[in-house]
Amino acid sequence: MKLTRNRAIALGCAIVAIVGLTAGAYKARVAYISHEGCESVRAYEKSVGPVQVIGKGAKRITVIGDSYSTGDMLSDRADAWVDDFASEQDATVSVLAQGGTGYTNAGFCGDSTFGSRVRQVAATDPQLVIVEGGLNDTAATEDEERTAAERVLRSLRGHNVVVIGPVDVPVLEGEGAVDLALSGAARAEGARYISALGWPIALGADKKHPTAAGHAEFAQRVAAAIASA
Repeated sequence: MKLTRNRAIALGCAIVAIVGLTAGAYKARVAYISHEGCESVRAYEKSVGPVQVIGKGAKRITVIGDSYSTGDMLSDRADAWVDDFASEQDATVSVLAQGGTGYTNAGFCGDSTFGSRVRQVAATDPQLVIVEGGLNDTAATEDEERTAAERVLRSLRGHNVVVIGPVDVPVLEGEGAVDLALSGAARAEGARYISALGWPIALGADKKHPTAAGHAEFAQRVAAAIASA
């Protein structure tokens, strides 16, 4: 059928309308997910307080991190790597973590990059600060990630700092670029860097977050890497 000018215009308007509705539905879905995610974050923060303290050992360690450090997706958050690490190190671990966040990613609530938590570190009087994450920053450019990481590490000068990069997960791309950015930032700011890209961590059904066994393996590898760094 030959399209007349009026029919072509009508068809074009219909396509634009459909695309607009699809884009609107997508934005609404993203907003819904962000809202649900933020509610979950706030509920977690309410349950543990501004700083989650794990263990009662003599060593004082503070962790700035993401969902790996909060134990998201576990049936029991006490199976998170920070709990295993506190026990293995006979340490008191202060956890400043929020799921969905990173050096550049402010998370579901939009207000909590790693840098926003640095001001809370001093009050925990740590002998060691571990900054864990980067998996939520794969949308950032390498330069953006390195700049943000350098800013965080610069703010932590005077502390003994270890940076742990992201593991490699099948549902994301860009972990390698994040790893390079973080290693460069750590080198520039005099922090120790531990790459986790090659760690065989058992992942759950979402192929992103570790299982309880994966968390235990993560904790062991963190402890071994720090000891040999």
